[in-house]
Amino acid sequence: MKIRQKIILNFLLLLVPGYLFAAYLLWQSASNSGLQTIIVLVLFCFSVILSIYLSGLLVKPIKSLKKTAEDLRLGSASRLEIQGNGEFSEIVRNVNSKLEQSNKNENLLENTQKELKAALEQIYSLEKRTNGEYFLVSRLLKPLIINHVKSDTIRVNFLVSQQKKFQFEKIGGEIGGDISIAHNIILKNKNYVVFINGDAIGKSLQGAQGALIAGIIFNEFITRTRVSVNQQNRFPEKWLRECYRAMQSAFVTFNFELMISAVIGLVDEKNGFVYYFNARHPSSVLYRNGKAQFLEDGLSLYKIGVEGLGDVFNLRTFQMQNEDVLLFGSDGRDTITLKDKNKNQERTLNEDETFFLKCVEKGEGDVGKILNSIEDHGELSDDITLLSVSYHTDVDLEEAQKRNPAYSQFVQRAKEFIRKRKYIEAAQKLERAIKIFREPDVYKDLLYCYRKINDYEKQESAVREAYNSFPHVIEFSLHASELYKRLKRFETAIDHGERYRLYYPNDVKNLVNLADIYRLVRNYARAKMILDEIETIDSKNEGYLKMKSLLEKSESNLQ
Repeated sequence: MKIRQKIILNFLLLLVPGYLFAAYLLWQSASNSGLQTIIVLVLFCFSVILSIYLSGLLVKPIKSLKKTAEDLRLGSASRLEIQGNGEFSEIVRNVNSKLEQSNKNENLLENTQKELKAALEQIYSLEKRTNGEYFLVSRLLKPLIINHVKSDTIRVNFLVSQQKKFQFEKIGGEIGGDISIAHNIILKNKNYVVFINGDAIGKSLQGAQGALIAGIIFNEFITRTRVSVNQQNRFPEKWLRECYRAMQSAFVTFNFELMISAVIGLVDEKNGFVYYFNARHPSSVLYRNGKAQFLEDGLSLYKIGVEGLGDVFNLRTFQMQNEDVLLFGSDGRDTITLKDKNKNQERTLNEDETFFLKCVEKGEGDVGKILNSIEDHGELSDDITLLSVSYHTDVDLEEAQKRNPAYSQFVQRAKEFIRKRKYIEAAQKLERAIKIFREPDVYKDLLYCYRKINDYEKQESAVREAYNSFPHVIEFSLHASELYKRLKRFETAIDHGERYRLYYPNDVKNLVNLADIYRLVRNYARAKMILDEIETIDSKNEGYLKMKSLLEKSESNLQ
């Protein structure tokens, strides 16, 4: 409302009471009814004119405001029209200010929604691309995780469950760093079961990359062994050492970004003798007669992929009995969130070092039942892989052979002949004894007799049978090394001597024998290195002093 309109309105409002009072006085003083009528008509006309004026002054802005508000509701207007500078104009300005703020908020909300939608689309696209990578790596890894073992005496079972699950193009899958593989190979004309149970560091894709590399190298090493006569002529100890070196040389190139803990082993199918190494993997477990126990009491090797370790290698062996089960598993077997028995919603991590042993006993050595037992106690918090190796043989037949009266008689008669130094007669009795039943002590006596009568041909046959039948009796390798040196089969002599050295690195007798063999094949550097080792063990040993003198003469003759 304009200022002029305000003045007129206020003037009229002040004038009306006076006007009405004056009209009243005139009406009272009027003598006739005609004059009174004229006064009433004048008053009426003035009231009508005033009403019309006030209506135009007050109602028109309200109608305009109502019309604009209706247009605003229908979306044909974004703000109210402003007419004049009165109170209604101020109200309209305030309303428009609120509308403008509301529009700004609405635009801000709309922009935020657009940004959120774009971010969600980007996340979805990234997730789809990531799941595509997961899918590709999982498809590459799947054919490597395989159990190809076929054996009458050795059974291998394993399971692998990765923590990360994904969905790609309606195809579900899982990915992680745990891996298990098992195959059959032949070494030294003997059948072996070879296995790996590993856990690559890192979650999801990083772990899977480590497992993929390990699987490729391990399977390639097995393939190479199957097609290479030279590889097949390795002792199991040397084969494992070379397998470790192959894995180590590949992983160290990643500068600690990819590493793996693992147990890799060989099992002799004939006698259940196990060769293996543990590279920072959880301790292996023996399940025997319903009881579970750890096989290792400490860790001797670092994870595969740790640099600066030199040629460190630690081999372990174990002789399985009938129905024994060896179990290997990743640390997911212990990394679980225990169930809340008191229902107080607190998360409790397992801290019981014997937890897995209890699950093995409850699961009776079966990997599937063991996993069920673990999950009965809590929720898995990591990838998990479990691998079992069991040995099955005909114990009744062996016992029947051992109880054969003829066997005991032959052995007893042979001992009597040895005491009388009748080595030929003793050897004949022992030869008949081992046709019934084989024992390490019988072979030791037989080899002793052959050495006494200088029968190298029979001695070679006997020592070969002995270390094939009883690989855990490492002493037979020392006998073989000494024998093959006399037969001038130096490479074979070195193989047996180095095999013995893996188990007994400080045995001076074997070290002197090895130094002499290396001297004979003119590998003077290697011979000198072994003599240096003997010096730190027993510098006054007669064999060492003699061999040192011989080596010096050989080197001087070469010059």
